Amino acid sequence: MKDLAISYSYDGRISSQKRIQAVGLLRANPDIRFEGYLYAEPTDRKSKLARGLLSVLVAKLQGDPYVSELERGTKLSPEQYYTLLGRSKIALSLRGGGFDTLRYWEIVASKPLLVSEWPDIAIPHNFEHGKQAVFCRPDLSDRMEVVRYYVQHDEEREAVTANGYAHLLKYQTCERRAESFPDICRRSL
Repeated sequence: MKDLAISYSYDGRISSQKRIQAVGLLRANPDIRFEGYLYAEPTDRKSKLARGLLSVLVAKLQGDPYVSELERGTKLSPEQYYTLLGRSKIALSLRGGGFDTLRYWEIVASKPLLVSEWPDIAIPHNFEHGKQAVFCRPDLSDRMEVVRYYVQHDEEREAVTANGYAHLLKYQTCERRAESFPDICRRSL
């Protein structure tokens, strides 16, 4: 196995309080080598960055101005993002405005272990918990327990990661999805 520089990573747009909270909690655990980035787009409003209802209300009462350049954070280039995933043993996928995100698939394709909240959308041939990915509670209260376990159990983590990658290639590539589409249509009609 290649020597990985970090145990756990996350990169994403600030589009929910859950993302802000998760990155803050991960950064606060010095026993886990975490590297994570949150960023805002120039079109994002200050209320997205606000922590707590009162701060959201204050931003809204001020007309909910756009996030300043200093508040935008670090947005990785695609190359930096994929390098980060390649250096990670585990990577987190979190919902933002909704669950459907490319990150969910990019993590598995880049071969760190996918740790995600349980999807609340239908995903044909989705990953199975403990076999091809690991799912946390929606409030992420068990996230650190899951991370610590899989950081310490290399063989188990690597097996789930390898199974996830094989499952991705078997069911989730563009070609495989296109091949299964007629069957899905027939069953639905």
